[in-house]
Amino acid sequence: MSQIWYLDDAAVGTADIVATFSDKVRSYMGVVSLTGASAGGPTTHATEIQLVGDDTSATQASIDLETTEAGSFVIAAYTQNSGNGFPYNPISMTDLYRADSGSSASAAGYQIQRNSGTKSYTWEASDGHVMHTSNAVAIASFSAAP
Repeated sequence: MSQIWYLDDAAVGTADIVATFSDKVRSYMGVVSLTGASAGGPTTHATEIQLVGDDTSATQASIDLETTEAGSFVIAAYTQNSGNGFPYNPISMTDLYRADSGSSASAAGYQIQRNSGTKSYTWEASDGHVMHTSNAVAIASFSAAP
């Protein structure tokens, strides 16, 4: 439901990203270009499915990520099936998007994590809604190139 893919050491320049979905799938994809990130992909990452069942609130879904370096670039994408309104990204993150694929609602954001260590990231349901129980989040941190 939610994944982060990356191209490591991609050629410098401009190129198209082409995604082909089956005609029966309603999907959504966001693309971000990072410069100055260390080679080798994310330094840490996590995914979790059905977060609401683990949380104490029907209006929030959370995940923890432990970054290994101060100044890491953290990016995350949350997706829930069947709409239920557009979720809000964690308040610490800058919005990349809040969107609807026709079968799900998604929110993605990023931030520079100033300190290393474990931090909890929480998505909030939009006003008048609850988090759908069928949901997932993918989160990753990238270190700066030396």
